[in-house]
Amino acid sequence: MTYSLSNIQLKNYLIASSSPLTESVQRLTCCYEAGFSAAILKSTAAYVKTGTGYGRKIVYGKDGYYADSSFEREILTLEEGIKLYKSALMNCPYDMLLIPSVSASSLEPEKWIKSCKKFEECGAKLIQLDFFYLGTIKHDDTFFEKLRILLMDLCRTLNCNMMPKLNLNFEPDETCKILKESGIKT
Repeated sequence: MTYSLSNIQLKNYLIASSSPLTESVQRLTCCYEAGFSAAILKSTAAYVKTGTGYGRKIVYGKDGYYADSSFEREILTLEEGIKLYKSALMNCPYDMLLIPSVSASSLEPEKWIKSCKKFEECGAKLIQLDFFYLGTIKHDDTFFEKLRILLMDLCRTLNCNMMPKLNLNFEPDETCKILKESGIKT
């Protein structure tokens, strides 16, 4: 039996999310051997590392704990991400869907489009839009209009499918409305 994600055939619905499991070809191969049919690669953004990013830390609260880390610690540069994607395409089993993950530190479409286009040129059928770090942007009256413009520009410009990874700070009703209006299908 096969399954479909954005009209892409998968052997099952087991997908490794962007994490330390997906930041090297060796770990991606381990994911495949464990039964994963797809993997979302470690997120990438068009920026230059300054070397000031701090390491991962665990933050404990009354409701449990979560991992906290800087953008620079968690996000690969565009060059690092392209290198990982190309290497994974050459070395991972052909029937494992590799999904690049793209991020940026603003809602300005240019950086998002540039990064997504690079992966599309490498053959990506599906790209994750990693909006996790955008939760720290001030959500004023223009936030959702800027998000709408970004998503519409991406849908108009790219030929591949996109699937957003949202942030808990995004207001759910308004976000769902924008996803539908902009043409996001995954």
